[in-house]
Amino acid sequence: MKYFGLIALLFGLISSSLAQTSDSHSVVLNGRVSELSLLDSSEKFMSGATIEIWSSDELLDSITTNQKGRYECRLPYFGSYLIKYKSEGFVMKMVEIDATDFARETRERGFTLEVDMTLFKKQPGCREFEFLGEVPIGKASFNKRENTVVWDGEHTEAINSRIRLAAASCSK
Repeated sequence: MKYFGLIALLFGLISSSLAQTSDSHSVVLNGRVSELSLLDSSEKFMSGATIEIWSSDELLDSITTNQKGRYECRLPYFGSYLIKYKSEGFVMKMVEIDATDFARETRERGFTLEVDMTLFKKQPGCREFEFLGEVPIGKASFNKRENTVVWDGEHTEAINSRIRLAAASCSK
């Protein structure tokens, strides 16, 4: 298995962007979920994947991806969210989004956050990736000074290190 060449792909699909939306009372969260093959690093759209929206240990919404792996939902401003990406037989991944401190002009204009996610199948006998079901792979918050969402790079690097260790352990 080519675990080491895949580390960048696991995190390379997370991005954010500002955009006009018709609903200025919420953050529009959208993106695409893909299945990543650990054997050859190929990807394909994942229809029927589940995206759960959690806040304060409460499930707010559960949506599924369409035939092209796309999804969209709305997150009210002034909340903190844990977004869980999962599908039967695949390793779950999560991202944490802090929407508590958006600038007034951004709220009036609207904000879209695009998060693309890749999931890979659970490997028989390999439990090293289970930490991904407990720790978000990315943490994002709005930066008023930069007028955009900023991802916590230190957290991402720490998760990358854990994934490299898990990949090395599973490939033995």
